[in-house]
Amino acid sequence: MILKGNIRAAGQELANHLLNARDNDRVELAGLHGFAGDTLHKALAETEAIASATNCRKYLYSLSINPSQPMTRAQYEAAIDRIGERLGLSAQPHAIVFHVKEGREHCHVAWSRIDAEKMQAVHNAFDRQKLRELARELCHEFGHALPPHLAFDRGAERHTDKDKTQAEIGQEKRTGESRDSRREKVTDAYRQSDTARAFQHALAEQGYILAQGDKRGFVLVDSMGEVHSLTRQIEGVKAKEIAQKFRLDDLPDLPSVQQAKEQHALAARQRAEERAEGLRVGEDAQKPLKDAQEAAREAAEQYQQADAYLKSLRDAHRAELKAERGQYQDELKTIREREAERIDHAKAAIKEAYRPEWRDLFKRHREELAAYERMAASPKERLRAMLEGRAGDAFDFGNRNTLAGMFRFVVRGEMDKGKLEKRHEAEKQALGNLHKLAMTSEIRGIKADSTLERRDARQSHDDRARDLERHHREDVQEATKARDLMADTALETLRASSRLAEEQGRDLSGGEKAEREGFGLKGFGMRGFGKDDERDDEIERVLKPPSRDFTP
Repeated sequence: MILKGNIRAAGQELANHLLNARDNDRVELAGLHGFAGDTLHKALAETEAIASATNCRKYLYSLSINPSQPMTRAQYEAAIDRIGERLGLSAQPHAIVFHVKEGREHCHVAWSRIDAEKMQAVHNAFDRQKLRELARELCHEFGHALPPHLAFDRGAERHTDKDKTQAEIGQEKRTGESRDSRREKVTDAYRQSDTARAFQHALAEQGYILAQGDKRGFVLVDSMGEVHSLTRQIEGVKAKEIAQKFRLDDLPDLPSVQQAKEQHALAARQRAEERAEGLRVGEDAQKPLKDAQEAAREAAEQYQQADAYLKSLRDAHRAELKAERGQYQDELKTIREREAERIDHAKAAIKEAYRPEWRDLFKRHREELAAYERMAASPKERLRAMLEGRAGDAFDFGNRNTLAGMFRFVVRGEMDKGKLEKRHEAEKQALGNLHKLAMTSEIRGIKADSTLERRDARQSHDDRARDLERHHREDVQEATKARDLMADTALETLRASSRLAEEQGRDLSGGEKAEREGFGLKGFGMRGFGKDDERDDEIERVLKPPSRDFTP
């Protein structure tokens, strides 16, 4: 049994992933516990809304349960309860989703980390160690064999033999390019270049755009919009050596990551349009047919052009969706930065507004303490203060109206300074509470405005993504129709050429017949234009993308 958990944000992306029926044989939403919404998207949106009233950014705890042997639902339920209790999430709302992939069933659980009563996040310290211990315990209870990495705990050494991270595996699936192949291309470009400009052009020839990263210095953006750290793509070279060889900071036109994604999307769309201009739908069907082999070759080329156009169209769609997603992330980043700036400004303004009140309060306290010290200087001053009624809390004994009390105050100097200090502390606490209340109220208003801005940004993103999805679906439908028309035209061309050859009495035996079968009816019927289940499934996935799943 393998338990993998992490804290995260982006609840809608998690919902899209958990309900993704494209990459799983079966998806089942088994339960929503503690949420007001009746769908997974509504439940996680509810958690995000509650978290917006706190300082918690990663408001979800996502867990996957991958058993080494089949488990019953009762065993899954018992395991989820144990895990929630160990992580301190047993009282938190959570959603349960089951996936069946390649015949294996596994489970995903998403907990809300926000305690709605305390309005603070549940602390998940040492969750990895707790999950490893729980995996061993559950394997023992359910009678499962322990995986090698759980049976023998090697500590930090367990990471040394990992060839690829999950992020790298995911990037390979999305881009269709392996990590090793990418590193080899980038390393060759680095070794063959002697200037920063030459290195930039060499990367562009390989399909990568050198960009200025937000956090990781210089990065590469591939044609699918994936971002890669530059220093990790060059084998045997450290960042310091790259900086010594190339002065990348001097490149004036270095784009940002989002600009690089938009450039890739524009280039992909232009390539698709260029391929569309080269299509000749139905033209050859009207031409006189003299050479059956030449007609077959032209028909095959037309079909290949139509299929290449469909593929380039899908690439353009993925790049545009990636650019749209990057634009949305930039909008969220801008909102966060503006919110932080407004909060800092509000804190400074409120502090400045309360500065005179604090100054007056401390001045009055200093004067009272100075008067107290002067009164305590001699019996004469204490007697005068008592007679003039200035002794105040300093002469507040139970028998202050007795001769003994006055004797202890005037002669012995027994004074009660604690009450004065307590009163000063109470006054400072009261003013501090007013200051804090003003600050909290102002920050709450700023966060409420930011929440509305994020909601509007999300709505705009959803609208743009839906428009892109609709246009993409229309484009793919048209391209598919064109390809099918190419197929029909090619078949008609080959049938007509076959009839023409028979009318002319040509002998199609021997090499000519074999070559024609490679391009003709047999070739197109079996390899080119026959039903291709994998191709049809891919077309179906593009025509009917999963709901709200805009990730390429």
